[in-house]
Amino acid sequence: MGIGIDEETAIVVGPDDQFEVIGNRNVIVYDASDATVTVTPAKAVGFHGMKMHVLLAGDRFDLERREAVR
Repeated sequence: MGIGIDEETAIVVGPDDQFEVIGNRNVIVYDASDATVTVTPAKAVGFHGMKMHVLLAGDRFDLERREAVR
């Protein structure tokens, strides 16, 4: 799993393994846990079936369950 945090944005992680997005932009969570991964001889990496969540300020994400919380 990877998390991209935009400028003027942050995440606040709580003791319940959930984070909340704060700030002016967004956070992108990439989850390749169920994806098919291909690596070429040149070490290029491809993913099929990867989940991507684009979260805005006020959105929450559960890190243990790997899903957005509404």
